[in-house]
Amino acid sequence: MAFLEYTPQASLFHYTNNLGFEGILKSKKLWLSDIQSTNDPREIHLGKGLLLAAFKELRHLDFEGYRGLPLSILAGKISGYLSERRLFSASFCHEGDSLPMWREYGEDGQGYSIGFRSRCLTDMPLRIQRIRYLPEVDVGHFAELLRDGPQSYSTQEDISSVISNIHVIAPILSAVVSAKHGSWEYEHEIRLSHATDAKGEIHSINGTDIPSYEYPDGKPYFTEVLSRPGPERVVNYVALPYGKYVDSKHDPSQAIEKIILWPRCRKELGEVEEFVRSCGFKKFEVTRIPQVNL
Repeated sequence: MAFLEYTPQASLFHYTNNLGFEGILKSKKLWLSDIQSTNDPREIHLGKGLLLAAFKELRHLDFEGYRGLPLSILAGKISGYLSERRLFSASFCHEGDSLPMWREYGEDGQGYSIGFRSRCLTDMPLRIQRIRYLPEVDVGHFAELLRDGPQSYSTQEDISSVISNIHVIAPILSAVVSAKHGSWEYEHEIRLSHATDAKGEIHSINGTDIPSYEYPDGKPYFTEVLSRPGPERVVNYVALPYGKYVDSKHDPSQAIEKIILWPRCRKELGEVEEFVRSCGFKKFEVTRIPQVNL
């Protein structure tokens, strides 16, 4: 199941255009895009800047001289990970009818809002987070994350392995990924994120392939990084299966609880219902928002 920093108690909605809607239902997968290709160019860089400032502050105030060596090594390790690896994400929220979200992500009201039952998402190979907006997140927030872990390492060898320090690195990376500028606070974003090696290469140790994720039943998941043309450049993405995880596979048949159409959507309710059923889904509702002026 997913690593839950935030546990959704109700359906989560994803806004998309017609092409995205058909792709999500036909493929039974969610596309998580390279986080550096999102609509806010400050993403990652914002969190990374705060993190490095927190490292510098702690190094100067709390860990002077040789005692601060592990902290410097950890800073370099995390900075390198953010530069060399790929972090992918998809955006959700709890509100299925949000005017700003329709305008930003729902093709200006011509698209769809897809409500996913929480279980179908929490069984996915990813991390679920609630976005923290500035000034809610600051240098002090990152300093607190760093304060407890680094002093337990005394040598470079102690901190040289990513695997042995995943319990230190993971929450720090998560804080970087979940930091966003306050101007986007209206989105109330719940983020689904997934990390993999650079260019989708399989990571091996002593000839053994290390999966990107391992399900509770022990089945490994190896990530494949794909690409598609974007408005300005090629965008990397990963396609992750959604649905309740049973018998070593995802069952998406009851993953979708509700589909909302805006008045500008060119599809009729019956047409959408028929399409959703033809894709193998059941126990869902399709509704249309009454006519309003955008």
